[in-house]
Amino acid sequence: MQVTVNVPEELAEQARARGLAVAAYVEEVVARESLESAAKELHAVGEAIDRIKELRKGNTLGGLKILTVLVAQVLDTEGSFSLTKRSSIL
Repeated sequence: MQVTVNVPEELAEQARARGLAVAAYVEEVVARESLESAAKELHAVGEAIDRIKELRKGNTLGGLKILTVLVAQVLDTEGSFSLTKRSSIL
């Protein structure tokens, strides 16, 4: 695949300052941004896991400990309990 892009002069100057061709520099920038984005997503997943672990501390259901899977299913996108989702699962 071939893509034609109008490169801002500032980006071309940054490429020259690094001794790189503009195309190589753009590839480097895109790769770096992709890695940073993936790292943020992994961090968010880690935080979600920590929230699930914290939420399930001391929670019981009929004397049985609630499993992480159940807690994950009843969490809405903000990480708080949704009684609608919870009651439909139980």
